[in-house]
This record gives sequence, C-alpha cells and structure tokens, in this order.
Amino acid sequence: MKSKTEIKARRLSRKKIYRGYCFDVFLDRVVWPNGQTLDRDLLVHRHDISVMVPVLDRSRLILIRQYRYGAEKYLWEIPAGTIGPKESALACAKRELVEEIGYAAKRWKKLAAVYASPGFNTELIHCFAAEGLVQKKIAHESDEIIQARVFTRAQVKAMIRSREIQDAKTLLALFYFFGGAA
Repeated sequence: MKSKTEIKARRLSRKKIYRGYCFDVFLDRVVWPNGQTLDRDLLVHRHDISVMVPVLDRSRLILIRQYRYGAEKYLWEIPAGTIGPKESALACAKRELVEEIGYAAKRWKKLAAVYASPGFNTELIHCFAAEGLVQKKIAHESDEIIQARVFTRAQVKAMIRSREIQDAKTLLALFYFFGGAA
C-alpha cells in the first residue's frame, strides 16, 4: 500500500477559466492525497521555457536589461524564451541566445530543470550555461526591449547580494551556475 506522500491528487472535474496566448487557467476539483476534496486553480503553460547563462570568458557574463510588464519595470536577467512546439529545451536556448544578445555558443551545459511555482503553475524552467560565445546578428522580436551588458562574475554576485537582480529564473540559473547547489 502506498503512503500518503506517494499518492497523487485525483482530478474530479476541470473548468477552463481563461485562454491566453501562452497559458490557460483552469479550476480543478480534486481529491487530495489525504482524501479531502478541494478546488485548485491551475495555470497550465502550453510550453516550458529555457534560460541560459551567457559566459563570455572565464571572468565575464552577459546579462540583459528587459522591461517586464508584471513587474512594471526593467529587470536584469539572463536570456530566456518559450520552447516552441516540437523544439527541445536546448534548441530553444540556442535560438534565444542569438535572438536576445546576438551570440551563439560552442559549448552547452545543462544546469537544472526547476518548476516556476508548482503550487498553481505547470511551467518547467530548463537552465543552461552557454560557453565559447561567438558573435552573431541580434534578431530581437518586436515586443522585446532588451539591452545586453557585460559584467564580471564578481559584479553579478554583488548584484545578487544587493538584490539588484530580482528575476527568479535568473537567480535560480545563477545559483546552479555559481555552484550554490551542493
């Protein structure tokens, strides 16, 4: 017999509340692992995302400053993008690196795959390090307002400590990149 920590919730019903361009919102009625019947809101992403730490050389990284509507301000981040239909997480990372900062990478390392906020959200974030950068032509999308800038590793760590970097996906990828997960 499975313990309660191994039993998953069982969905009894689902009602679509909203359909957006990148996610849908559902109201689910579920039987929780402890047997209780609950209503749960669930934000279901059509596709996961890839983020990448662009490593210019041994001592320098590239960050982007980008306007984010939800935060209502510009944030320092690493490049990121939505994984397209039938596209792998790595293929997305390669495409987005060129689109957002105008570089391709010779070497890729998978750092982690983490859930954005699994209490109500299905989005999985694939984190990579991109090394051996070679400059290409930038191909920003029409809604992207992006400024790329080179920082030393020490500057990036100082930006984390001072809370100048506030984007969660960026902080998570940098945490794994700098070896914070031991």
